[in-house]
Amino acid sequence: MCLCSNRHGDRIVIFKKIKDLLTLAVIKLASQVYNGDKQNEQHVVGQICYSQEYRNREVQSMKSFNTEGICIPECNYMADTSATIEQIITQYVSCGKYFTIDRPRQCGKTTTLYLLEKRLEKDYTVLSMSFESADELFASLYTLAAGFIRKAARLLRQQGIPKNVCNHWQRPISKDFPLDDLGQRITELCTDSPRDVVLMIDEVDKSSNNQVFLSFLGLLREKYLDQMKGKDKTFQSVILAGVYDVKKRKLLHRSQNTQFETDRYYY
Repeated sequence: MCLCSNRHGDRIVIFKKIKDLLTLAVIKLASQVYNGDKQNEQHVVGQICYSQEYRNREVQSMKSFNTEGICIPECNYMADTSATIEQIITQYVSCGKYFTIDRPRQCGKTTTLYLLEKRLEKDYTVLSMSFESADELFASLYTLAAGFIRKAARLLRQQGIPKNVCNHWQRPISKDFPLDDLGQRITELCTDSPRDVVLMIDEVDKSSNNQVFLSFLGLLREKYLDQMKGKDKTFQSVILAGVYDVKKRKLLHRSQNTQFETDRYYY
């Protein structure tokens, strides 16, 4: 849980906007009052810049430390991870990698995903979701397909994806072949989307012992391999985050071992 509420963050944004407007107004007034007297005009502008720097320090002092949940750079003290984010994008996402981010709790996975999502939204359509409270999705293959489409539809609308693409994505799913239908729906979305689509899922551990979840991973892997062969169009990149390494998590189900093969990002 972030120690700095969204309301606090909103106050900071409003404060900055008011500050900028006042600064521009005073500079304009100084230019009019001291028209022709450059020395006095520069003195006033210098005082304004000094005051602006002082107020920036005041905004900085409003930050707090956070040890639970997501850290927001504007609200919380945290290390600069911009280089890490760019490395992930350059070495993994841009190259079409499907990979995992796994670390013990309180190591910054969720914060990394949040900052990565914000950066990726500049160039990609990003479907970022969490399976932390998604137990009902894994009751059956049908609920998985229908629930995934439902979650993704909200994200697509938020990112301004054309209405016809969203409507096509949300049409009723087949009850007899839900997973196959979901796979075809993903192909159509990735083909029709104006930008490449990246899928990000946090808290994948919550359902990693569920055969329905493993079937979903199998679908992603199958489409990934077919895309490499030029036979399909699917997500540009898939990012799975959790406490454990999904790649090495072998689970016994109906006397068969199931393993989802991905790259792994270390940080």
